[in-house]
Amino acid sequence: MLKPKHRGPIAVGILIMMSLYLTGCGAKAAVTPQQQLSVKTVKVALADLPAGEAYLGSITPYVQTVVSSSLSGIIATLNVRVGDKIQAGQSLASLNTDLLQAQKNQAVANAEVAASQQGATSESTQNSLSQAKAALETAETNLANAQTGAASTVDANQTASATQVSQVASAVAAAQKALVTAKAQLQNATVNAQNDITQKQSGLASAQANLTAAQQQQAAAIAADQDNALKAQDAISTAESQLAVAKQNSHSLTAPALLAAQSAYDQASIAYQGVLSKLKTDQASGAVTTAQAAYDAAESALQASQSSQTVVTAQAQVAQAQQTLDSALTNQTSVTTQSQSTQNATQTTASNSIAAAKAALQQAQVNYESLLTNPLLKVNAAQLDASQAGVEVIGAQINQGEIDSPISGYVVAINAQPGQAVGPQGGFITIASMDPLTATVDIPETSIASIKMGMPMDVTVPAVSETLPGVVSAIHPQPDGTNKKYSIEITLQKGQATLLPSMRAEAQAVSQGAKGIVIPADSVLTMQSGALSVFVLKDGIAHSVVVKVGAMSGSVYEITSGLNVDDQLVVQGQNLLSDGDKVKVIS
Repeated sequence: MLKPKHRGPIAVGILIMMSLYLTGCGAKAAVTPQQQLSVKTVKVALADLPAGEAYLGSITPYVQTVVSSSLSGIIATLNVRVGDKIQAGQSLASLNTDLLQAQKNQAVANAEVAASQQGATSESTQNSLSQAKAALETAETNLANAQTGAASTVDANQTASATQVSQVASAVAAAQKALVTAKAQLQNATVNAQNDITQKQSGLASAQANLTAAQQQQAAAIAADQDNALKAQDAISTAESQLAVAKQNSHSLTAPALLAAQSAYDQASIAYQGVLSKLKTDQASGAVTTAQAAYDAAESALQASQSSQTVVTAQAQVAQAQQTLDSALTNQTSVTTQSQSTQNATQTTASNSIAAAKAALQQAQVNYESLLTNPLLKVNAAQLDASQAGVEVIGAQINQGEIDSPISGYVVAINAQPGQAVGPQGGFITIASMDPLTATVDIPETSIASIKMGMPMDVTVPAVSETLPGVVSAIHPQPDGTNKKYSIEITLQKGQATLLPSMRAEAQAVSQGAKGIVIPADSVLTMQSGALSVFVLKDGIAHSVVVKVGAMSGSVYEITSGLNVDDQLVVQGQNLLSDGDKVKVIS
């Protein structure tokens, strides 16, 4: 990159050499300053800055497969060349199938002969089949007539039997209806009696609850009164003791302490008498007596309901209705048995008639089918099927002579040419899939610990002057036996340029959050003064711009000054430019 950009001696020498070369090759004229040079540019943008050392590797296929022919033969046409981009299902090559086509024509002819033989055999048996079919149709008519006559006789007998059975069935239905009515009345009587008993039981339970509540309430009141009486008695004892003490300590009957003790004693006595009075009142309460009387009355009402005769009467009516139904059912059974016996006899006669007609039909059917299953016809059909199958097999082999690509990608190797023999034992076309885009780089043993799955890395491809962001998608666990380095795979985002397998690549980890301007190293030029510069395109004119470089690797440089975001940086063709040249941008 020692290319000065101000028309120094080296630049002039290179231009003179190019001019002489173009003249010697028959070019119309050397490149002049007035002519527009073709360059490629990229827009300057902020990107994650590289971090750490750079690792070398190459662009690698995501999938690489070797295509072989499933049919042994000679290549007739080869439809692709090394470097072609192809799609899945695209034709790669075709084999010479002339011999197979001749075999297919012979198989078709054999099938036509078999079809002709089958037709001749079929025609010779057609007359016999016609006669057998006429006999079969006659037997079918006779069977239909026998079935119709038998059905008519059976129907008449069934109608008569149905009338008689219907009459006894009506009697049974009437008896069943009467039984249902009696059972309904019994059920109503039972339900009413049960409801009455339930109501009386509920009343008895309510009276019992009231009685229990009254007894519990009286017992609770008496217990409370007795407890209050004990407390009042204790209060009297205490007041009496205090009064005795006051009398001993007082020298006068009007002493305040004596008067107070006497008053407390009197009040305790009054309270005690009141508690005793309430105890007597609660003991004489009439609530329990009233509740007991209500309980006795409810118990008598329940006993009266339980001794009711309404259900017994309804049960007697049900028994009478059941007896009537049983008699009607017995008569129905007798009539049904007699009717069934008559129908069986009629059915037997009809069945015998139909059986004779069926036997005749079966014999006619056997005669007809024996002609349909003529062994010679089967042989002819088998020969025809075999011939047609042979045509299909050879047709399938001919189709195998067309070799299509199983995947989309690039043709990277072709190991056979038209006129050479190929077969299923070895492939002859190698196809590499570049989707997703992958780079494989080597990592020294000292650095492999810092590489993690999903880690972001920038990969620079010098051949196209493009840097692509990517992430680590695989880390190979074993080092290379020669250089002792570990291989990692980086899945890349697609860029503008088309990348091919084995293109040299340089990967470098990026600093998350640290942004700066990073450009391809090849786009930076060294001036005669030793300063570094790049070319920026404005309005179709190339301008030389002095830049300062920060972090550097073999593929990319960090630019710390001189370039701005959105500048159009020249990345290809810059070595032939001078400041102020008019240029043409190519994609």
